[in-house]
Amino acid sequence: SAAEDPTQRTKILRHLLDARTDPPDPRDLRQKWYERLLDVYHAQGRLDLALATALNAVEELPVVDSLLDRAEDLARELERPGEVAELYHRALAQPMPTESAQRLGRRAVAFHEEWFEDSAGVVKILERVLEIDMGASWAFDRLKLLFDAAERWDDLFAMFDRAITVADDARKAMLYEDAAQIAKDFADNSDRAIGYLEKLLPLKPSDARLAASLERLY
Repeated sequence: SAAEDPTQRTKILRHLLDARTDPPDPRDLRQKWYERLLDVYHAQGRLDLALATALNAVEELPVVDSLLDRAEDLARELERPGEVAELYHRALAQPMPTESAQRLGRRAVAFHEEWFEDSAGVVKILERVLEIDMGASWAFDRLKLLFDAAERWDDLFAMFDRAITVADDARKAMLYEDAAQIAKDFADNSDRAIGYLEKLLPLKPSDARLAASLERLY
């Protein structure tokens, strides 16, 4: 705090961040060091170095919103979104709690949609979120729309089948009904629609509308 020379301040902060102590320094302390170093680099106009530092910070502390904000803002200033996009993919590839994966996934999807027209990156993110937490309904619904729009029926129904295996009965009934409707009305696959409705029938044995739908498909 007392150092007036930015070079000296930078040297101290870099030394603190590069050192590896046992036990490790607290995460909140390292976050503050990264943020102060980013402030110095930004004030000096050293944006390339600031972006590289922000990327390193997120690699180490992947679910810290303030560091993600810094990385995204620097990518916008430099118009270099590719490095941050790749960073999101690498961060999501690491083992993490389901809540963290959902938070990171939401941010990654928003960033990709801001910069890239191709949906391939968003699909990859959503698939990874669902791999970690199949109960992430927002990711399931978004990926369903993307697969539907691209008519990727095999991928869509495989996703339904995975979701069904971990769902409770109420959620299963909804998934069976949704999948059957897509198979019948959009994918032109009556056999698959019949299969889903036959599995739905034991969950709704007194549903006359369901029985009538099956009869028509037969």
